[in-house]
Amino acid sequence: MPSKQKVSVTVDGALLRRVARLAGRRSRSQVFTEALEAWVRRRGEAELDAAFERYYRSLTPRER
Repeated sequence: MPSKQKVSVTVDGALLRRVARLAGRRSRSQVFTEALEAWVRRRGEAELDAAFERYYRSLTPRER
């Protein structure tokens, strides 16, 4: 099982209330974990997209 780290963050109160309403039975830890996993996934996809674009732009018209 992966180790977990305890962290302290400051979050806007209105946002935290919205999260509490939407979380259902999930704990705050679960919600934050899901949010961070989604953020990391999106960042990875964006980095991959940028790498593809850099590669494509590096090609000459003939190579394309």
